[in-house]
Amino acid sequence: MIAYVAIALLLLYFYFFSQFSKAIKISIVLVVTVFYFLTWQGFERVLGWPAGLEMPNEFRVLWIALEEPDKNNNETGEIYFWIRDLDKAGLPISRPRAYSIIWSEENAKAAEEALNKLEEGEILNGSMSRNVLTGDQEKAKGEDYEDSGSPSGQQGEEPSFQFKEVAPPSLPAKGLLNN
Repeated sequence: MIAYVAIALLLLYFYFFSQFSKAIKISIVLVVTVFYFLTWQGFERVLGWPAGLEMPNEFRVLWIALEEPDKNNNETGEIYFWIRDLDKAGLPISRPRAYSIIWSEENAKAAEEALNKLEEGEILNGSMSRNVLTGDQEKAKGEDYEDSGSPSGQQGEEPSFQFKEVAPPSLPAKGLLNN
């Protein structure tokens, strides 16, 4: 915010005290004003909106929100996850980040069960797999997978999730303080 004010003050100083023509001054003010709006829209994408990246395969679930499809408005539903990456030991290593996937019945059921556990105070880790189907498996299921809306957009892929409870951290025994 301070940077925007500083730039505005520099622009005003330039406008009133420079020797350029009035047309150049007005055009520079207009260009800077347009850049204000463009940068704000760029920052808006970073301020809590889901990442446009693929979700990690292993993650700590912090919260889940479900938005069911709305057939009246022809809107596909989405499932939003707020998660942290895990290291090899299963411990969170990153800052929380929001992700979203296209709503599906299977994933919505798994997400709803996980959300109920989170509301009960459980700590959950999640893992994601992409159930890549071969042509024979697709025919056996009787479904034609065009585009499941997965982040990678590959055919025959639909991400599925498994959630497992994490044991609470064990704390060392408390001892007497020696003064």
